[in-house]
Amino acid sequence: MPAFIGQMGLWDFLAFGAVAWLVIRGFLRGCSGEVSGLVGLLAAAALGYFGFAPVERTVLAAKLLAAIGALSAEEQAEALEACEQMSVALWDALSDIYDKHCAM
Repeated sequence: MPAFIGQMGLWDFLAFGAVAWLVIRGFLRGCSGEVSGLVGLLAAAALGYFGFAPVERTVLAAKLLAAIGALSAEEQAEALEACEQMSVALWDALSDIYDKHCAM
């Protein structure tokens, strides 16, 4: 058990504390209402994340394309080159993190 706690991060402690609080409260009040409340909370959180995150990304992409479209041809080429350089840099950084910490 101590090794498990040592690997927990802030979000893990918050989730663990929330679940423990709900379980204790559920036993004090009766579990049926708490379980349905927890399921409703999880469903609302999932709908919020999976429903709005793609919309937000689509709107951001449209705004970026509109901004790039308003530039001159030379500025468009420069902006696209900068986007390509940034995407390569992000990919390399994430690949390096994966290679150091996730690959076995």
